[in-house]
Amino acid sequence: MKLRKRIITGFLCAGLGFGLMPATFGNAVQVSATEAQTDISLGTDVTGAIDEDGTLTISVSAESGVLDKDLFLDVTETYTYDLKKIKMADSSASLYLPEDCSNLFQNCVYVRSIDTTGWNTSNVTTMEKMFSACNYLSNLDVSGFDTSNVTDMSYMFDHCEYLRSIDVTGFDTSKVTSMNEMFESCIRLSDLDISNFDTSNVTAMGCMFDGCRVLQELDLDNFNTSNVTDMYGMFACCEKLQELDLDSFDTSKVTDMSKMFLQCKNLSKVDVSSFDTSSVIEMYAMFRYCTSLKTLDLKVFNTENVTDMEGMFEGCSSLKTLDISQFNTKNVNYMSNMFEGCYKLKTLKTPAVTGDVTTEFWTYYMDGSKNKYTSLPKNQTKSIVLYLAFNIEDANITIPKESYTYTGKAIKPTVTVEYPEYGNLTLNTDYTVKYSSNKKTGTATVTVTGKGTGFGTQTIKFNIEEAENPMVVKAKTATVKYSKLKKKSQKLKVSKVLKVSKAKGTVGYIKESGNKKIKINEKTGNVTVKKGLKKGTYKVKVEVWSCDLNYQSASIIKTFKIKVK
Repeated sequence: MKLRKRIITGFLCAGLGFGLMPATFGNAVQVSATEAQTDISLGTDVTGAIDEDGTLTISVSAESGVLDKDLFLDVTETYTYDLKKIKMADSSASLYLPEDCSNLFQNCVYVRSIDTTGWNTSNVTTMEKMFSACNYLSNLDVSGFDTSNVTDMSYMFDHCEYLRSIDVTGFDTSKVTSMNEMFESCIRLSDLDISNFDTSNVTAMGCMFDGCRVLQELDLDNFNTSNVTDMYGMFACCEKLQELDLDSFDTSKVTDMSKMFLQCKNLSKVDVSSFDTSSVIEMYAMFRYCTSLKTLDLKVFNTENVTDMEGMFEGCSSLKTLDISQFNTKNVNYMSNMFEGCYKLKTLKTPAVTGDVTTEFWTYYMDGSKNKYTSLPKNQTKSIVLYLAFNIEDANITIPKESYTYTGKAIKPTVTVEYPEYGNLTLNTDYTVKYSSNKKTGTATVTVTGKGTGFGTQTIKFNIEEAENPMVVKAKTATVKYSKLKKKSQKLKVSKVLKVSKAKGTVGYIKESGNKKIKINEKTGNVTVKKGLKKGTYKVKVEVWSCDLNYQSASIIKTFKIKVK
């Protein structure tokens, strides 16, 4: 049974929007309706005519007629490729549909409109797959259907992909036992009122709304599910549903809840707090890819008989806390990927009773004693509270830039610690940051260490580059008295010929040009004017340089003057 289920589940949510070809296509005779066909027998006092536009007109020759299922199927199979519309010739005539209406319109893949005026369905007992695979059907009025004797409505509107609304408010469903896949893959169905449904005898609701992608709300308050045993995939792929109130659901007989809410992407709230799950065996992928769910109240879940929890919460990427402390997983045989993709699940209360089967966590969890877990604990007899833990070694640590300019102060760039899939961690809650060698030029180190439920250490480096040397040099004019110079050489402090400011590090001087009797000390910049220099004005070109470990080298050439008079 499990193998069969696994094969069938592949169809859930897959390929929606692609019309299913009828099973009879392989044997169908392709006929082009270029010529009108008339007087086609369709039953007792019932004939049909097909015109060149692909319209099948049904005529009732008496006050009432009875449609023959086999004759109708033969005709629709023959004209499968051309049939676009079905209508009644006379709205006052009564057309009795056969007791068995299963697959009645299976060949109407390209039919866009079906006129149900005058149809009498009072004798119908099964409507299984009645309109199944009517992929292009956009106009269908079933509001006048008498369904008081119908017991099977499974697959009734399956893959009616162009229907935007179906008025079933007049349906008498008191005898119906199966609603499996009744509205499956009605991908454009946005309005559905089933609040009047009497489901007291229904036992099967598997995939009932599976693939109703744009359906935004469902009123199920009056649903009587006391006899339902199958809710497999019931709301799967109802991607626009935001809330589901299932408080009135009696699930005491349900054995299969696999994929019940699969891929309900926008479902932010679902009330399953009253579910009686004591009979449930299958919970495979029950909440898989419910990406908007932040909380789930499962405190009343009885899982003693459950054998399959594989992927139960997989992809619930917004779920923050989960209490499954009442779970008993002793009999569970399949549990893989149970929490895969639960990237925001920070607190997990584990099952009180676990067996030999476990499931791997997508990352680490930690208990109150800092013990680390990479999988659900086995063979437990009490619940453990686990907290999402982060191995800092696995984190993506970034700073705004790889290089910074020396400032004379400690450089502390903002650190971002992003944990794969989870998102950004919180400073001083999940990790601490320490900087070293971050004041002078060279390579600085950032050390990130786990804190709280964070553990491990990771370091990253950044460069501190030399700052621009702000040295400024201005040339001056100095005067030397000739009378003194005749007697001996004269010395001038550097400040008399140059104004050097803001220089960083060592300053040096190199004479580039000028009279040979004018000397410059390369270290101090002081000037010596040698004895014997004649009167006049002398220009001296000098290079002033400055260098430091933390600043770029600077070099400025200036020309100062010395007047001898």
